[in-house]
Amino acid sequence: MIVVENRFSVFNALQAWYPDDPHEVEALLVRTPVVSAMQCDDQVADALERFTFRRRPFHTSLVDLTVDEDTLWGRLEKKTCRYQINKARKLSPEALLNQQLDDARRLITDFIGRHRFRAPLGDQEWERIIACCDVFIAKHDGKPMVAHVILPDVPFRVRALMSATADRADSAERGVVGALNRWLHWHEFCHYRSQGVACYDLGGIVHDESLPEHSITQFKSLFGGRNVTHQVVHLARNPLLRTALRAASANRSRSQAAPAPTVSAPSAPSAPSAPSATGLASAEPAHAL
Repeated sequence: MIVVENRFSVFNALQAWYPDDPHEVEALLVRTPVVSAMQCDDQVADALERFTFRRRPFHTSLVDLTVDEDTLWGRLEKKTCRYQINKARKLSPEALLNQQLDDARRLITDFIGRHRFRAPLGDQEWERIIACCDVFIAKHDGKPMVAHVILPDVPFRVRALMSATADRADSAERGVVGALNRWLHWHEFCHYRSQGVACYDLGGIVHDESLPEHSITQFKSLFGGRNVTHQVVHLARNPLLRTALRAASANRSRSQAAPAPTVSAPSAPSAPSAPSATGLASAEPAHAL
């Protein structure tokens, strides 16, 4: 289990990643008002029910790193994955690990600014990220093109948390960026496999083909992973706080389920109707293709 400091709305909070003992998660509630059990199994989630104010399934894809490299390579989709990785290799890219972190943050910040899938990356959140994560950069001709943030839980697993690419407005770089993004994933597979890590968690997928995130799911399917479902459980020890957060979560769910009104022009984003977590992972999978 990895324990990471974060924020849940206005509260100090902790995230417990991949916990397998519910008692260890409950013990964290004496340290902070809110604890989130990230990607646990059903048994752990059930055991934490008395402290739970929100629970939801989290679907993801796991790449098995225990196989030999030829088998790992053979599981990649041929035309749009292996071909692109080989294309990237011909460019003689450079991979950096936990170096030039300002470049990585700049890539991620610019990517968020272009796509607006989450709030901007603040100083405190970035410091929390680099304190417990690996940061990879792929460079081409000396220019940072792709950045990945990976949460390691060696030797059990690693988990992709963030991915960002350079702006693809330049048509000459558009194909290069996509190839380098795939190549960097492959580089990470080989890096962690050499460390004895069992699997690479691609960081979330969606099953609903109508959602815009489904294109990200299609991208992740290129890497030959196995689809699984975990649970994300948010906990509060204080009964009054737990009741209030449970009500806020229910209101938020109803609001999200309501049909969106027809508008003639895009409206400004509205504030969330319930507290949301601001830690190492966004609420839904987000990834650069």
